[in-house]
Amino acid sequence: PAYGTSSPAELWRFHNSVANQIHALNPDVMVGGYCPAFPDLERNDFEEWTNEWVTFIDTCGTNMDFYTIHLYDTDDAYSYLIRRGSFTEAVFDMIEHYTQLRLGKQLPFVISEYAGKDRTFAQTGWNPLQDWKRIKSMSGFLLSFMDRPNLIGKTIPFIVVKAEWGRNQTTGIPYGARLMRQTGEASNPTNTTGDWVYTEHVKFYQLWSDVKGTRVDSVSSDP
Repeated sequence: PAYGTSSPAELWRFHNSVANQIHALNPDVMVGGYCPAFPDLERNDFEEWTNEWVTFIDTCGTNMDFYTIHLYDTDDAYSYLIRRGSFTEAVFDMIEHYTQLRLGKQLPFVISEYAGKDRTFAQTGWNPLQDWKRIKSMSGFLLSFMDRPNLIGKTIPFIVVKAEWGRNQTTGIPYGARLMRQTGEASNPTNTTGDWVYTEHVKFYQLWSDVKGTRVDSVSSDP
């Protein structure tokens, strides 16, 4: 659901006002926006693209040092939309192309959240399958980010640490996207006893920790 009644034009004026003040007082501080949680540019016959991104770039592009977006797969009984892969590539392509047309240059991206969501697990407590589905999505997104090293300023996988602030106050079910859980949760999702140990999310960092080296071009003789 939408919160508040401000129009995009009002939000863009706010972005410009903040950017102008920050740049005037702290010119080395980078300012970016506008951080939509789900940049579904094609929604309602590309209404979101036309009414939001186009007007944002037109109005604020010259004041922004970077763009921010969140990217999530949704794969559950309520909705199915895999944004990793071609979807993400299209989002980047459209924003980059219009930015080049309007600004004559590119702006980097800050992906301040990315992961996968399966709401069928929302109130079931810790589940290694839920963790695995999130890791699967994050790794897919990361491959797209690595394909644009010149334009990716920072990416942050959405994995919080213990997230006790997100525990359901009624059911006692803990937050899902956590790096750590208590050992008692393996037998009872609301069990708050035992040591804090890693969830399966730690495997995302383990998987990618040894990926190093120099980016090179590879050309095949067989198309």
